[in-house]
Amino acid sequence: MTETGVWATGFVNKVKPELEEEEVVRVYPLSFNIPLTAAPTLTWVKPNGEESPAGENCDGTAAEPKADKGRLCVYSDPIFTQSLVNITAGFGSAVSGAGVAINVNLKPGEEAAIAQGTWAVTAP
Repeated sequence: MTETGVWATGFVNKVKPELEEEEVVRVYPLSFNIPLTAAPTLTWVKPNGEESPAGENCDGTAAEPKADKGRLCVYSDPIFTQSLVNITAGFGSAVSGAGVAINVNLKPGEEAAIAQGTWAVTAP
């Protein structure tokens, strides 16, 4: 069984202008509605379809998210991710059967940014 969902982030950098020279990181939860018995492996699928880390585990798209068994595939919507640098598991948190906190890294020097996409997870 595969669960799917959406994710999104945005920011306006006028509150802390000192961040203009640094990469901006936002942390967001992805919770699984039906807890898994084992933690899946996180893979970020970039707008061009490239996987990070590399592999062939996520054969869907942002419009039709899919994940192989034991995988959490986080897809980036190509229209809204010009400011996106990377997506990883958040600040040392591990992916669990209940979900994960993801880091969404945005390019430095931007006054505002938005990134969004979808995700799919399939039990091991």
